[in-house]
Amino acid sequence: MQALKNLSLAQRIYRLSATVGLAFLLLGGWLLLQYRSSLIEARKQEVRTLVEAGWQLLESQARLVTDGPLTVEEAQSRALHILRSQRFDNGNYYWVSDTAPRMLMHPEQSLLEGAALDRVRDADGRQLFLEMNRLALSEGGGFVSYRWPQPGGTAPVDKTSYVMLFPEWHWVIGAGYYLDDIDRMLARVVASSGIIVLLVLGGAIMLIVQVTRSIAAPMGKAVQMIEALERGELDHRLNLYQNDEIGRLAKVMDAFADNLQHEILTAFDHLSKGDFSFAATGLIREPLARTNARLNHLVARLETAIGQEREAKAKTDAILAAIGDGVTILDPEKRIIYQNSSQRALLGDQVGQYCFQARRYLGPDCDSCALTAALADGQVHRQEKILQFREGAECHLETTVAPVKGELGQILALVEVTRDQTERRTAEQRLKQSEARYASLFEHNTSVMLVIDHASGAVVDANPAACRFYGYSRQELTALQISDINTLSRDEALREMAAAKAEQRRHFRFRHRLASGETRDVEVFSGPVELEGRSLLYSLVFDVTDRLRAEERVQYLAFHDPLTGLANRTLLSDRLERALAHSRRHGECGALCFLDVDRFKTINDSLGHQAGDQLLQRVAERLQSLLRDSDTLSRPGGDEFILLLQNLDDPDHAARVAERILGSLGHPIKLGDREVYISCSIGISLYPADSMDVDTLIQNADAAMYHAKGQGRNNYQFFQAAMTAKAQERLHLENDLRHALDRGEMQLHYQPQVEAATRKVVGVEALLRWHHPRLGMVSPAQFIPVAEETGQIIRLGEWVLFTACTQAKLWRDAGLPPLRMAVNVSGKQFRQQDFVATVDRVLAETGFDPGCLELEVTESVIMEDVQETIQTLNNLKARGIRLSIDDFGTGYSSLSYLRQFPIDRLKIDRSFVSHLPGSEDDEAIVNAIIGLAATLHLEVIAEGVETDEQVRLLTSWGCQKLQGYFFGKPLPAEALSEMFEMAGA
Repeated sequence: MQALKNLSLAQRIYRLSATVGLAFLLLGGWLLLQYRSSLIEARKQEVRTLVEAGWQLLESQARLVTDGPLTVEEAQSRALHILRSQRFDNGNYYWVSDTAPRMLMHPEQSLLEGAALDRVRDADGRQLFLEMNRLALSEGGGFVSYRWPQPGGTAPVDKTSYVMLFPEWHWVIGAGYYLDDIDRMLARVVASSGIIVLLVLGGAIMLIVQVTRSIAAPMGKAVQMIEALERGELDHRLNLYQNDEIGRLAKVMDAFADNLQHEILTAFDHLSKGDFSFAATGLIREPLARTNARLNHLVARLETAIGQEREAKAKTDAILAAIGDGVTILDPEKRIIYQNSSQRALLGDQVGQYCFQARRYLGPDCDSCALTAALADGQVHRQEKILQFREGAECHLETTVAPVKGELGQILALVEVTRDQTERRTAEQRLKQSEARYASLFEHNTSVMLVIDHASGAVVDANPAACRFYGYSRQELTALQISDINTLSRDEALREMAAAKAEQRRHFRFRHRLASGETRDVEVFSGPVELEGRSLLYSLVFDVTDRLRAEERVQYLAFHDPLTGLANRTLLSDRLERALAHSRRHGECGALCFLDVDRFKTINDSLGHQAGDQLLQRVAERLQSLLRDSDTLSRPGGDEFILLLQNLDDPDHAARVAERILGSLGHPIKLGDREVYISCSIGISLYPADSMDVDTLIQNADAAMYHAKGQGRNNYQFFQAAMTAKAQERLHLENDLRHALDRGEMQLHYQPQVEAATRKVVGVEALLRWHHPRLGMVSPAQFIPVAEETGQIIRLGEWVLFTACTQAKLWRDAGLPPLRMAVNVSGKQFRQQDFVATVDRVLAETGFDPGCLELEVTESVIMEDVQETIQTLNNLKARGIRLSIDDFGTGYSSLSYLRQFPIDRLKIDRSFVSHLPGSEDDEAIVNAIIGLAATLHLEVIAEGVETDEQVRLLTSWGCQKLQGYFFGKPLPAEALSEMFEMAGA
């Protein structure tokens, strides 16, 4: 403090000004650094928002594939075309790669497109795109910082990008921003503080002017006074009345001059009187010596003040040079008297020139510029100009002019601060273009987009897709609160939006209410966004109602039978597993009932599949009405139902349920205008008695059900261990049967058919035999039903027909007389649409005479669909093939239909022949069949003839053909050929 008191006034002013200026500069620098950090964070969020908008564009194009208008390739090509055209900020862009990674679209470096990116590195040698792909695949997206050239440039600069994974196409979409964009944006911040800089500079200029007025000007006058005294001009005075060092010095010099003038006049007065002793007295010498000392002291102080003034000016120049803006000082005549380095770099050295000579502006002329206005009213003026250089280039400038005034208000100088706004204008233009593209993306996006004020819940904006979806006009929609749309309460909606604003959640599922009152399930993707200086929330809304309903339907169908709505096998297994677990804990018992509708196939084939479906639905309804709420009824498929009965007191409970089922299904079921009668077979397995395993319980009940069918159907049977062994044996038989033909295990045996009167062989019947490698010869009664049930009978039947016709042709070619070859046809084979075509193909391939072929069809088969049967039989008859009804008398043939069938022969079943003679009933039946055949002009053959007495009896009744062990058992073709040779046939 004592050192400050010892300083002169000029020194105090200088130090105080320098300290204040430095403080302002430090404070301004710190504020700029803080604002730069906030700009970087804001730009990151902006880029993230843009990438998410691009992601939604890909989503909207992908939905066009789902909805059907576009293929995947068309949608992907269209999305890449749209993204390629997008630009934002300082020429930034979208890029898209796949997860290989391979570049799919890069608008600035087309050479990368289609190339593998594992070799592409940034300026620091990092495998950039591999790192981005790992980030997108592991976390779904994020920010990556690296160095990359700007569009149109080659030098790498710092850049930050945001990437996201689009999983549906396995794409990665990204966009970024360059950090030097942030530095350019700081110019706008500095612009807002320009007036502060101007005031600081004005203060500095005022200091210079004040120092000039208070020190430099008086010192100049003092020098002029000394020079005048040297020239003998004794009447020159300073006449300064300042109350400081300069004022006191001026008084001393004026007093010195007065004293000197007085002494000289006194000396001249003495000399004029001849008094020359005056000089010796020192009258002038001592005053002159004192004056000289005072003058020397004055000069020393003057030199010090001038040095301080020069030092202050140098420091002021340094401060002005450090300012990025251009600074110009002009006199009141608009002549340039000072430029800092920034101004010289912008406009060149123009000191000494008038402003209208130095510059050429486009826009306001000099008479209306800020300089003229400041001179006119003495106020600070700001103005934007376009400066045109002689080379034709243009520069956008923002100028601020402030006058420097004296004590009396006169304008001493003009200070002009010039800021180059060309980059800012360019950035603003690009920002406008980016905002226009964002607006275009918002307006033309097919996805529903809302902008919401998360604080109040007000809908701020909505795109046309949103208006179409909600059924409101834009004006109506933006007048609503989000709680008017969302079925949540206002408080609940605000809490969800707060979570989205804080980025705690981004994905939501709501129900939204439309203008029509309909509610729709929607998925919403939300995030914060800055628009026009407001912190808002954007929401992308997707209608998922149909998708959720489809998912619910798929979920329902995953556990339920679509025809009856009952539980399917999956749901049954789950509930049975739980029931078994409950049984283990509490010791309860239960039952599993396996139910199969008897002869359902006959109804389904004769009345049609629609009637069959209706029948299954009616059966399900009746069964459901008989069960408790705790029981489970399921339909695993076909005509089978499974009942899970839990918490039973004893096994008799399951038996009582089975009896009620049999009784209920015994009543007729109405299908349209028809009534049908059905029955069912039920197998019951118990837990824990039979098993505590889900699959084993079902298997045991299934085995018991087949046992019930074997007991004549329309009954129920409890599971016994022997049933499992039989079921397993049947399963092995089924599996082996599938490979029997390929392994050559099947062969045909042939049994002779003879003329009753002559006992001459006139034909043979082909009978299928299976020589199993482990079981030996398997009876047709064992494997034919299995082949029928599994559908393998189709392939077996075609092989039998081909092999029999081939063998018959060989016998004919060997010189044997023509023999009729009888081949049995199964019901499944006969019902095949291509059965007649198959017969034609076999006859053509074997060359066998159709007139020697006889096809045997059972009575039950031809009665299933009479009209279709008649058509098939007529087609076969037209080819010359003979037709026979096998096992006649065991079915339910209608005599009226029998007359319509183009058949040639009736074959009496062996069950009627085996008890002849002796059984009056069988004798009556056989006589009736022979009489019926004679009436209808049909031939009759009896099978199962084993005794001579049966031969004589049947012959006497008029039976024309006989077949049985009495004439020969079925033999292989080789053995039968030898028999023919020995008999001389």
